[in-house]
Amino acid sequence: MGDTVRHSNVIQAKKVVIVGGKFSQTINQVGNQTGCTFEEETKKLHNFVSHDAFHDSYKYAYPRHHVLTPAEQDIISTATNWAYSKKLSREDRVLHLDLSASAAGQYVAQHIAELFEQQKCLRGTFFFRFPEHATRPERFFVATLAHQLGISLPHTKEDILGTIRSDPYLLTRHPRTQMQRFLSPFDELALRKRPTSSSSLSFLNSWTRVPFRRLLMPSMEQ
Repeated sequence: MGDTVRHSNVIQAKKVVIVGGKFSQTINQVGNQTGCTFEEETKKLHNFVSHDAFHDSYKYAYPRHHVLTPAEQDIISTATNWAYSKKLSREDRVLHLDLSASAAGQYVAQHIAELFEQQKCLRGTFFFRFPEHATRPERFFVATLAHQLGISLPHTKEDILGTIRSDPYLLTRHPRTQMQRFLSPFDELALRKRPTSSSSLSFLNSWTRVPFRRLLMPSMEQ
């Protein structure tokens, strides 16, 4: 049996001379190949994230010993029935609940957030706190929700960070502009695929300076 000769698929030569014809070159990078990590964009996003706004912030943990009143149970039932409904019109995809009369309004909102988180349908929360958000809470609002969206829906993270890369100063712009720019990639995706129904739930708070908390979540319809 003769010796086996292995031929490399890469031409190795000190000089290559081609006379006439067409020359096509293909370069494959093997090893040390790094993908787009968006490290700089991630740092920029984190600078505008308010951890105090999370529903499960360690500073504002939901007390497990809290006993819900019948009125608070009714509020929770209203929210869950709305979220589980499969026949929501476009106008009904935003639900506002007034918790200003409830002394434990914050706990009710946190409880609802945890219920939806257990069902894996919670996409993001923003609880306006005092005094953390007494000055310019809008500075953190969109970035905090975008950060949470990238965690709950990992396939959206690249689009979110790519939007920041396309405009390095986006997070200093008006919240409406930020929201439009962040949602643009998802609008384009919805045109190519069947749109995913989404809904938002907001709560009125007794703190009049910033009179609402907001939770964003998709409806249960897939």
